[in-house]
Amino acid sequence: MSLEIAITNNTAALQALTEAWNSLTRNAGIAAGIPPPSLTVAGLPLAANAAAAVAVAKPDPPVAEVVAETIAYAAVGAAITAYAVVHGRDATLAVLGKLGVSSGKTLKPEQFAQALDLFTQEVEVA
Repeated sequence: MSLEIAITNNTAALQALTEAWNSLTRNAGIAAGIPPPSLTVAGLPLAANAAAAVAVAKPDPPVAEVVAETIAYAAVGAAITAYAVVHGRDATLAVLGKLGVSSGKTLKPEQFAQALDLFTQEVEVA
């Protein structure tokens, strides 16, 4: 693999990870009932006591589906590769086994967030 290809792959993985992180933080604030700063109702600023009403409203589509759609396989593949470099093939296969797959390529898009979480937690601990 040439250096240019590796840089391109890493850049794509970082961009996907950044997009996923931004999506998670935006959706986490809404789910916690924290209205965006510019939120208005009928042209008037949202009152502080109306934050509870915002928390009751459910996002459409569900946050889990939005997160699954924003995480690209490139980010998951990069995390799996980094984990394999640090921990080895057998440990990587054991973590993939927790997800019910034998290869990263067989992960379903709805499993990307969970896989990314598992592989990045383990790498950070090491």
